[in-house]
Amino acid sequence: MYKIFNTREQQAMTSWSFNERSRLATILAVGFTGLFYLKAVYGMLTTGNRNPADMATVAIVSVVLLIVIEAIYHAIIARPGDEETRDERDRSIQPRGAWVEKLVLAIGVMLTVYILWV
Repeated sequence: MYKIFNTREQQAMTSWSFNERSRLATILAVGFTGLFYLKAVYGMLTTGNRNPADMATVAIVSVVLLIVIEAIYHAIIARPGDEETRDERDRSIQPRGAWVEKLVLAIGVMLTVYILWV
């Protein structure tokens, strides 16, 4: 805790790496597109529209929106000449981030299979 609140050591901290900025962008983009998708599907369900084709269209639009947001944000944060050096911090963040990504993907796949099964 001392290192977090010590202002002298905070000045010496490096800026975020590309991987850290990329993961933050992914979290924000997934949250944004998830809200868009949930709002659209909820609106369809409350009006009585349970057409699977319409819901699939909303899902496809959400995925395309996510890809476009990710592409634009990665183009913005990838600075030319910004050569990445991987330090111990990046190597420790990578497995944790990959584990969380796999967990979210597994939960999403299981929920999708469950919803389609029921």
